[in-house]
Amino acid sequence: MALAETIADITSRLQQGRFPNEQAISQGIVLRLLQELGWDVYDTNIIWPGFQTGEGRADFALCHPPSKPAVFIEVKQPGKAEDGVRQALEYAFHTGVPFIVLTDGKTWSFYLPAEQGSYEDQELDERATINQQLTVQKKGSREVSRTLTLHNLDAILAVGYRVRSARGGIPALRLHGSKRVSRKGLCLER
Repeated sequence: MALAETIADITSRLQQGRFPNEQAISQGIVLRLLQELGWDVYDTNIIWPGFQTGEGRADFALCHPPSKPAVFIEVKQPGKAEDGVRQALEYAFHTGVPFIVLTDGKTWSFYLPAEQGSYEDQELDERATINQQLTVQKKGSREVSRTLTLHNLDAILAVGYRVRSARGGIPALRLHGSKRVSRKGLCLER
């Protein structure tokens, strides 16, 4: 299944309320997207579930090289992503992990914990990183067109702040720009 199809399927399931808790979001959204991006979700030296930070456990540590965390992914209950900002930043601070992803399945926030400023100061306006594209699909005998919002992860990382969509949701995962994204040697797509 292509990334766009996976995102469309996840979006549909989100609208149906099929991800009621952190575990369902972790398994049905996060791991699925990581697998689609080329990560080996079955290798716990690469994607380390429940990584011990000294202050608690990060839901996932993306390790590169193996067993060395480069990214923490913190998953929260639906509608509770913002409640986990401080917790995720503390995990990263105590372990030196340079990049955090915080999600409740619908909202995806990206942080560089070493950057200075308040959480609000680190918020990047969505319009600075998007590209609008019109797509046409066949649905039965009719054609349906819609506009997709694609986020450029290169730009997000270059600026070094989180992106928060005004309407939230999975569209923040649709990316344009290069397929391989790096910052200070950090590779988000393997």
